Amino acid sequence: MVNGARLHYELRGTGPALAFVPGGLVDSAHYAEVAGLLADAFTVLTYDRRGNAGSPRPTGWHSTDLGEQADDLAGLIESLGLAPCAIWGGSLGGLVLLELLARRPGLVRAAIVHEPPLFSVLDIGDRIAGQLATLAAAAVRDDRVDSAVRQHAHETLGDVFERLTPQLRERMTANGRVFFDLEVPGLVRSLPTADAVTAVLDRTDIPVAFMAGPENIQSPPYRITRWLADRVGVELREVPGGHMPYAVDATATAAAIRDVLTA
Repeated sequence: MVNGARLHYELRGTGPALAFVPGGLVDSAHYAEVAGLLADAFTVLTYDRRGNAGSPRPTGWHSTDLGEQADDLAGLIESLGLAPCAIWGGSLGGLVLLELLARRPGLVRAAIVHEPPLFSVLDIGDRIAGQLATLAAAAVRDDRVDSAVRQHAHETLGDVFERLTPQLRERMTANGRVFFDLEVPGLVRSLPTADAVTAVLDRTDIPVAFMAGPENIQSPPYRITRWLADRVGVELREVPGGHMPYAVDATATAAAIRDVLTA
């Protein structure tokens, strides 16, 4: 048990610790290939966030926020003795990683943030967050989670969704209920401001890298990540594979991570 939740996790390899924080709809299975590629040099932790895949929904759990998700991650890292740990956070997992940097920086050795939905840095951010919240509410109210997953995936991932294996697409659909019922409302409610995030990044001495897919540089995820990299004054590293490079181009993703962590 970690922070009141039973979290499924997997460890691979030996060496310095490296953890992958999954985003919305995603779980440890989506990271299996890239984790395997990095296991020759790192002790790689993958896990399912609470309520997703192999991590059962806790009894009486009816809401979440970024703080709770970061505390789950902190508890898992501590319980496994992996601190300080290099951490990749993708999409919603990127926001969890940024929250962990704010709350428990001593657990982090290096941070790699990939396309976090930090809508607050965009002029149209409120509209995007509102549209996502509306989709989530309708999916739960009308019991159409499966179709909402497909809609959200196509809007966010484009052709990357079709490049996933059928098994990985099915896992995303299976994680849809907790995503729309709890995670989206929690994300919208606890989304930090641009100033709050930049304050965290300004005061940290932990190496932070930002990565994004070059396929659509006008997309909100790319623009957000570009803004963050420019704000910190570091290079934005482009990794092929859109919003889920670890699942559709694991080789390139592993190489990019290895390059950052061994530089």
